[in-house]
Amino acid sequence: MTELPLVLAVLTCAALFLLGGLSREHSDFLLQALKIIITLTASAIGIVARLPTFMSRIKESWPVDIRTLLRTLRLEPQSVHYASCDLCFACYPPASHDSSRYPERCTFRLTPTDTPCNGRV
Repeated sequence: MTELPLVLAVLTCAALFLLGGLSREHSDFLLQALKIIITLTASAIGIVARLPTFMSRIKESWPVDIRTLLRTLRLEPQSVHYASCDLCFACYPPASHDSSRYPERCTFRLTPTDTPCNGRV
């Protein structure tokens, strides 16, 4: 039963980061604040005396970084980095999903008969 508040606390932080747009810096702050609040509350109500492993479990396994929490929960967002032309801002995906290879020159044409932009990508 003592695990439920801990799980709810970290899930709240993850939800605020992923769904609420909380920044990484603020999410890290929230994780630290929740750790302090839970630790002080546990001390005040005497859980620490009854469950000696409670405090050590929090100290050892409490995430201090939102990236660690997302990795632990397997909620890391997947992203694809696009490159853009420095002249016309046309977007180019990587050659493959796990690659960072992009064309060197822009091939965008406003109409099929126009010449390619040829800007640097």
